[in-house]
Amino acid sequence: MLFLARDPNSLENDFSTVLLSAVVKDKIESASPRIESKGVEILIIENGEPTVFTSSAILSAVFGNLLRNAVIHSDSKDIHIEIFSHGFSIKDFGRGIETELMDKMFKRYTNGNADSSNGNGIGLSLVKRLCDHFKWQLVVESGMKIGTTITVNFQDSIRN
Repeated sequence: MLFLARDPNSLENDFSTVLLSAVVKDKIESASPRIESKGVEILIIENGEPTVFTSSAILSAVFGNLLRNAVIHSDSKDIHIEIFSHGFSIKDFGRGIETELMDKMFKRYTNGNADSSNGNGIGLSLVKRLCDHFKWQLVVESGMKIGTTITVNFQDSIRN
């Protein structure tokens, strides 16, 4: 993970077509202890199946960090993951992101929770860095007390 954070090009020799749904299922399975301890139900909505030309490690890092944040910050028992033909979105139904945090949420060491035991604030900065490097569009929509949706669009990395 730290190597990836320093040099996203380090894995470009390992690029192949990666099925997004396989990464999603793997990351949900590996996060299952945290998911179960919080009592969260994951709903997966499949409206397409992108195959992304990337490294499985890169896609796992992006999706895994976003899933982890959704589980940590959701006040609801539901998280919706939508897979569509050109990307995915993760929606939690938590407290939302405060306006003043929206501008800095992708900066290193920013933790959206007063309880810093949930992380060290580098997961979202890694996600942003990888998305920027590979020209994946990253969109955040959030409303106080209605939750947050983060969408990743791979449009330029899709392989048919």
